[in-house]
Amino acid sequence: MLIFLGAFFCVAAVVAGTLAVVAVRGILDGAPERIAAIQWHSDFSDLLSADRCCRHVLTGEIDTRECPNEFDCRRCSEHPRHAQYNGDRLYHRGHACAQWNGDGSYNVTLDDAARGVIRGPLQLPEVGSVVFVNGTAWKAGDLRVLSPVTGEVIATADGSDGWYLRVRPETGFRTDHLLRGPEVEAWERYEAERVSRLNEDPDAAARLLLNA
Repeated sequence: MLIFLGAFFCVAAVVAGTLAVVAVRGILDGAPERIAAIQWHSDFSDLLSADRCCRHVLTGEIDTRECPNEFDCRRCSEHPRHAQYNGDRLYHRGHACAQWNGDGSYNVTLDDAARGVIRGPLQLPEVGSVVFVNGTAWKAGDLRVLSPVTGEVIATADGSDGWYLRVRPETGFRTDHLLRGPEVEAWERYEAERVSRLNEDPDAAARLLLNA
C-alpha cells in the first residue's frame, strides 16, 4: 500500500511540475505584450496620485479624476464623451511622440522636454522586433523610453533626423490614448511645473519625465 501511494504521489508531482513549466513557458514565450503590461502596471502604480490624473483634468474639461486605465484611453468609457482633436503628431505621457508618415508607419521620437535631459548610449530594438504601447521602445542608458504605439519596428535611427524608430502599427491600432491639440499645451505646462521642483537636476528630470 505504501509503495502504491508513493508511486501515485510521484506521478502526480511530475504531472503538476510539467503543467507548471508549460504554463510559465506560455507566458514567457507567447505573451511578450503581457510582460510589458505587467512592468508598466508596476511603474504606473509607483506614480503619485496627482501624476495619475486623467488627461481631461489637465485641459480643464473635468475637475478631478484619477486615470483608472493606466493612461490607456482605448479602454476608457469616459474618453469618447470629451473633445477629440486632429493632428499628425501625437504625444505619449512618457514623452515619446508618434508621427504618421502617410505610408502606413509611424516615426517615434522624443518630445523637446525629454530630448533636453536624456543622456546615455541608446539601446535600440532590432528591426523586425515588436514594440508595445507602454512597453520599452528603447533604452537611453539605464532609462526606458515607453512606446506610444504597438507594431513592428521597420527602421531605427540615432535621432539626428528627428526620429528613433519607424513602426508599422498592428492592424486596427487606435491612438485614443495619445495626447493631441490643446491637450498637449496643458500637459506640457503641468510637466514643466513638476520638473521645476527638481532644482535643474537633469538625471532626476529625465526619470520624472519618463515615469522611471
